[in-house]
Amino acid sequence: MSRPPLLFRPSADPPVDPEPSSASRPAPTALVDPGLRPAPADPISPDIEPLAAFKTESEIRYKTQQRRPASGGPNLPLILLVIGIVGGILGLTVLALKRSPTPARAAEAPASGQALFDSRPSGADVIIDGVVRGKTPLKLSLPVGSHALEITSEAGSRSLTLNIEAGTVASQYVELLAPPDRATGRLEIGSEPPGAQVRVDGATKGVTPLTLDTVDAGEHVVVFTSGSSTLSRTVKIAPGATATVVASMASPQAAPGAVGGYLSLRAPFELQVFEGGRLLGSTNADRLMLPTGRHELELVGSSFQFRRTITVNVEAGKVSSPSVELPSGKLSINALPWANVFVDGRSVGTTPLANLIVPIGNHEVLWQHPQLGEQRQTVAVTEHTPVRVGVTLGQ
Repeated sequence: MSRPPLLFRPSADPPVDPEPSSASRPAPTALVDPGLRPAPADPISPDIEPLAAFKTESEIRYKTQQRRPASGGPNLPLILLVIGIVGGILGLTVLALKRSPTPARAAEAPASGQALFDSRPSGADVIIDGVVRGKTPLKLSLPVGSHALEITSEAGSRSLTLNIEAGTVASQYVELLAPPDRATGRLEIGSEPPGAQVRVDGATKGVTPLTLDTVDAGEHVVVFTSGSSTLSRTVKIAPGATATVVASMASPQAAPGAVGGYLSLRAPFELQVFEGGRLLGSTNADRLMLPTGRHELELVGSSFQFRRTITVNVEAGKVSSPSVELPSGKLSINALPWANVFVDGRSVGTTPLANLIVPIGNHEVLWQHPQLGEQRQTVAVTEHTPVRVGVTLGQ
């Protein structure tokens, strides 16, 4: 069978490749000009393979391209991929911006108060909550609340609880004792009339007047014996200090040949008695024996910031009992939510209470609330520093 010739129509439209009439018909050897569009071919039987009429690679490629559907625009999957990548980058950027730290608001400064520290002698280390903060005299700003305070030097050491309130100034003054390694003191023992036998803690020491230079610090029992009379006295000796104890074995009136007298002082708290800087004893002793004559004595209650100088005249064989006037201090009391307050059993009002005038010394404060119960506390009121106390009821 002969191969039909390729037909070209003289139409203005580009020619269209004719379809082969049979699958066995050999493909044409001539190539169609790609610049011309083939004219519509005659109907082709569906049994004929569309590419069977083409034998060369260029013919097949051209035929395939002509039958491929034209694209309507850019590649859609690629566009979706690009949009997904851009969206992911934008999402990560927004997430990073949300998680990035923003300038933090300046933290509010914690509430604080002021504290003044002083000691005698000065130059003592001030240790607050285990940290050395300086030497006395010292002024510090401290956070509100309770702090463990220690003031220490070679002259002694004191440990206290320091309470700081917002916007207030707390003052702490301490009298430091002798060095703590001095564990002994001096004991002067006298009697009226003199000549009484003396035993200290059961051991015979001699007859009055008697001075013991080395006695262990602490409390001791001194027993006087004169004829059939026996008296017992308790005396407390501080480290490095001198204590005096006197017993009257007869009438306190002057006895012939007596060259000394006695001093008796009463106070609601212990006072140390100094003369010329020398510690004579304390008000814990029943009496202090002194030479006759005029004496200028300094009374010191370091725990309550008390210091006074008095003058006494001691007469032979007689007991001098000068009065000791105690000053007052200021006490402020508060409670949460509120409470009725009693000081030493006396009602003083309902909280808050500011600057109550009370004598210096230890006082018992009672807070009462009808639903939350009551609390008690012993408060030390000092002469120079206002004292503030408060409780939270129901805890």
